[in-house]
Amino acid sequence: MKTIIVGHAWSVLAKKIAQLHDSTFTPLTVTQFADTETCISLEQDAALFGSHVVLVYQLMRPTAKTSINDQIMGLFEPVDALKTQGVKSISLFLPYLAYGRQDVSVDKQHPGALFMFGRCLSALGVTQVIVCDMHAPASIPSFALPLHNVDGAHFWTTVIQDNLLKKIDPKNICIV
Repeated sequence: MKTIIVGHAWSVLAKKIAQLHDSTFTPLTVTQFADTETCISLEQDAALFGSHVVLVYQLMRPTAKTSINDQIMGLFEPVDALKTQGVKSISLFLPYLAYGRQDVSVDKQHPGALFMFGRCLSALGVTQVIVCDMHAPASIPSFALPLHNVDGAHFWTTVIQDNLLKKIDPKNICIV
């Protein structure tokens, strides 16, 4: 049995994933202190011990209050909390992969920040990462742990075929 855990605004998506996979859904509360430090709250759950967990987490566009680096620290906290609760494996679903353009350093002398990000996730106990439309899919083999890239075009084609085209005459559709 897998448990789906979600941080930030992705609860609708995570609930749907849990429903489709007959899995339990556990919400994760992410708050922020006045100095912009993140604070997570994850209920103690004995059922998590020894389980396989999918963590759905959104790294979003930086704002005046949070940088992408702040958000990454906010991601590290629930991963660490899950490992502390004794989960067997953590599959991390990140629709957006931070540092995806930095697969090689600017001076081309050493691996880029993407490689370091993967090493950090691996050290914290993440067993695999799933992303959408990765910027540089060629860097997948050099990532520090298994990295799976979901092709967004295929996904949206399926959604449109399965939902939209069954309800509307295709002659009346213009996709831009």
